[in-house]
Formats: sequence, C-alpha cells, structure tokens
Amino acid sequence: MHKRTSSSIPKVVLVLGLVSLLTDVSGEMVASTLPQFLAVELAVAAAFIGVVEGIADLVSNILKAVFGAVSDQLRKRKPIIALGYAISAVTRPCFAAASSATDVLLLRSVDRVGKGARTAPRDALIASAAGDALGKSFGIHRALDTAGALIGPLIAIPLLSLFGFRTLYLLTLLPGGVALTLLLAFVHEPPMEVKQRLPPSALLQRPVLKILLITIGLSLGHLSALFLIARAFELGFGVLSPIGFYVLFNAIYALSSAPAGVLADRIGINRVLAIGIGWAALSYITLVFAAANPLVLVPLAFVLFGLSYGFCEGQLRAFAASRAPEEAIGTSIGAYYLGAGIASFTANTIASTLWIYLSPQIALTYATAAAIFGVLIALTA
Repeated sequence: MHKRTSSSIPKVVLVLGLVSLLTDVSGEMVASTLPQFLAVELAVAAAFIGVVEGIADLVSNILKAVFGAVSDQLRKRKPIIALGYAISAVTRPCFAAASSATDVLLLRSVDRVGKGARTAPRDALIASAAGDALGKSFGIHRALDTAGALIGPLIAIPLLSLFGFRTLYLLTLLPGGVALTLLLAFVHEPPMEVKQRLPPSALLQRPVLKILLITIGLSLGHLSALFLIARAFELGFGVLSPIGFYVLFNAIYALSSAPAGVLADRIGINRVLAIGIGWAALSYITLVFAAANPLVLVPLAFVLFGLSYGFCEGQLRAFAASRAPEEAIGTSIGAYYLGAGIASFTANTIASTLWIYLSPQIALTYATAAAIFGVLIALTA
C-alpha cells in the first residue's frame, strides 16, 4: 500500500502531532468543563451532554467521510486540514456567549464541522507517510494529541477558579491560533503520485463499505468520556474534581497510545482493538457500582477508560488505513469515521436517554453489553 519502507517516524507525523496537541489544549479547555457549565450556568441536566456529543459527533463523522473522499479526489490534503483547524480555532471562544443548551449544541456542532473537515485528510497524510511504521505512527500521533487533552484540563482548573467559565472559553483562541500557524508554516505535503481517481460512489464500494460496517460494530459500546465526568459530578465530586479525573483519563490515554501502536505492529491491530474495547467494558461495570466506594471506583473507571482510548483510538484509524488501497486511503479513513459517527450517535443517544429517564446504572449496563459485542467483532473481523 505504501511506498515508504522505513520504520522511523516521519517529520510530518511529529509536526501534525504537535498541531493536534495544541488544538486539543484548546478543545479540552471547553470539553472538560461542559457538563458542569450546562448544570451550573445553564441549569440543564449534566447528562444532556450525551445528546450534545451524539449529535455533534454524527455531524463531524459524516463530514470526515465526505472530506476524506474529497481529499482523494483533489489529491490535496493540507488546504482541507487547515480549513478544519481554522473553524475550530474561531468557534471555541464563542462558547463564552452561550446562553442556552441550544447554543451549546450549535457551537459544539460547528466545532465538530472543523474536526470533520480536517481529520480524515490529516490521517490519510499520516498513513501515506508512515511506511512500515503504520501502527507506531498513529500511536505516536495519538500520544501527542492526547498530551494536549491532558494539558487542556490542567490549564482549565486554575483558569476556571480564577475567571469562570466564559473567560476560560475566550482564552481558547490562543492555543488554537498557534496550532494553525504551525500547520501553515511547517507541514509540507508531498505530491500524490496516484494516477487513478476514485468515483464519488467509492464510499459504497468494497473494501470501503466493509470498513464502515465493521467500525459500527466495533464502536457501539464506546461512549463519550464526558459521561464519566457527568457520573463523577452526580456522585458528589463537585465542579473541579471531575476535571482532575479527566486529566487522569487523558494521562493514561496518552501514555498507552504509543505502546499500543507498537504492540499492534507485533500482534495485530485486531487483537489490540479487542483488548481496548474490553477495557471500556470494565470501566462501565466499575461505574455501575461506583456509588458503593466512589473515592476508589470513580478514579479506577477513568484509568480503565483511558486504557481503552489508548488502545482503540489510534488503532481504529490504522485498521482502516491498513485495508485501503493507496488511491483510497482518505476515503477509507473517512468510512471509518462515518461508521464511528453513526455508532457514537446511537450509543451516546441511547445511553443519555437511559441515564436521564431510567438510571445511570442501566445506561452503563447497556454500554457494557455493546462493548462486549465490539470485542467479538474485533476478534473475528
């Protein structure tokens, strides 16, 4: 699939990782505080974040499929990547003006438009450059990306204490702007040498359609991490402590991503995915019983969920790229994101509905069953 044979990490992967790090600093300054913002500032149930995330992720992942295919057609990835980062950098400060749950939903969706535009072309650029280090390259990129997700909440805690939610959101413009500048200045896209252009219907053809369907099965039990924040908040940890748990989640996520990539290159991507989805199931079960000993079980659930993301997020992209021909890398990764978006919308909406109208325990039991189904898919795909 890839012409490059070196197992070293290309410079473009490292630069894109740094860009993602800064962008995630900006994004997590918002995301790690949204459940509390909804509850404290807007008087909306914290679990409503499941509806917000489900709709926003669906919008994002549909666009990832579209823009992945567009980047294959145009044979240009960097302009689309830059557009996506610019949209997010401008949108996140606007949360400071949100006055209703509808505003939050709209802004989160627009932010996800930016993510939808940039992600599949960026991952296709990484895959094209990775050579024999496919799992390792995606693992390194996810580790850098998640380091930003770790730093963002750490920054949010003191800023939220000093200035409140709205000033915190205004300050997200700084890391977002620096990330966009680095991308424009230091990411140089090599020319695509592929002669064949895919038809617009390529998303419905094998092996792309197969990637989409497998991804749906793998992802039906993968909830947003913001559910864990909502659970911690509901168990009495207040506004700031759940952010600390989210930092713990992202630390484990960052530390496990690169080793998971190395392990995937050795034992196979599918086995690593099965292990990762299994961690998610254990996290949900832990939260079901967390009320019995929240001081121990809530942090443990965040650790397990961090391992799940570390083992799954980068390797799901590597899975899609490994099954794609050179001319369809962007389209295939876009198919993965479309499948993940459909699954995320379904999983988060079902879990949020069960959480609000029945109980968190029932919602988490549903997620556990869906995750076990995902393990079986990973082992047989």
